[in-house]
Amino acid sequence: MRILIVEDDELTLQLYDILLEDQQGIEWTKAGNGSEAMAYLNQCKNEEWPDVVLVDLDMPDMSGFELIEKMEEKYGKKLLSGKIYILTNSISKRDEEKADKHPLVQGLLSKPLGEESLQRITTSIV
Repeated sequence: MRILIVEDDELTLQLYDILLEDQQGIEWTKAGNGSEAMAYLNQCKNEEWPDVVLVDLDMPDMSGFELIEKMEEKYGKKLLSGKIYILTNSISKRDEEKADKHPLVQGLLSKPLGEESLQRITTSIV
């Protein structure tokens, strides 16, 4: 399984490295913002495409929702086979409703991602 993590907080990224390093069969790539994520996806071959994209809701260059919209515009059909989860520090009712309505978003997860959330993500792919 391939995971793309789009997160601007370096400490959170380090926590995800620790969480994922002992997980067998999981490869992950990190992007520090939406622009880096788009650059990464632009160079991906079909067999390299992430199975899961974890997107931070609040980033300096574009919000998680803006990134998902850009990804959908450019890669729509490829994303339909993947799963997108939005990561956030505080789940607002408005953000939850927006995520629920978006066809490519599987849900909102509280940050930092933990073992239970990772299990939920990995079992949804199988």
